Amino acid sequence: MGIQDKGAFDGFRNKTAKLIGMKINGQNVITGLHNPSNVPFTPSQLEQQMVFKLVQSFVRKVTAVMRLGYQSHKQKRSAYNEAMSYHLKNLVTGSYPDLAIDPEMAIFSRGILNPSTGTSVEALTGHVVKFTWASPEASGDAPTDNATLIVYNEQLERFVVGLNAAARTALSFEFHLPSAFIGKIVHCYIFFASADKKNVSDSEYLGVVTVI
Repeated sequence: MGIQDKGAFDGFRNKTAKLIGMKINGQNVITGLHNPSNVPFTPSQLEQQMVFKLVQSFVRKVTAVMRLGYQSHKQKRSAYNEAMSYHLKNLVTGSYPDLAIDPEMAIFSRGILNPSTGTSVEALTGHVVKFTWASPEASGDAPTDNATLIVYNEQLERFVVGLNAAARTALSFEFHLPSAFIGKIVHCYIFFASADKKNVSDSEYLGVVTVI
């Protein structure tokens, strides 16, 4: 049964006959029930489905990061949907059915803050990855900016995230990873966010290291 909350001229929620009412991003949306089809999917449709599945699996593992990193970039869509939109267009490489994630193309934040300079990453004994950066000499940088560090293990399909892990002025951070990462290659990323989390820098891909 459909329910009208504010009278005859308002949208409705739930199902009425073959119509479904819902509210998406503050707008009333009415859609029809979808009839099942016996027509086989085309190769193009199968490719789109595989791309979506790969990207969704990647992005949802770091939902909190994407919400921070894309919140200043969003317009009518949510930060998560902005992140999905970019990665659906750019993250997957190869030809169907041999599709795969390209970690180098991942972008975890897009914003107006200055990135770091002289950024590097190195593996230390004890399954530690050390991030190092320098603060650029720019008036827009605040000492209260925080670094978010991201490590992605492609083989295990696992992320380790340090959300606002260190102040920009710290200039380095030693990231302790799970012992299961030893001997495996990890991809490393960094971005900065203001203390109020309203502004971020573009994320930077720092390359790969082998955890020791």
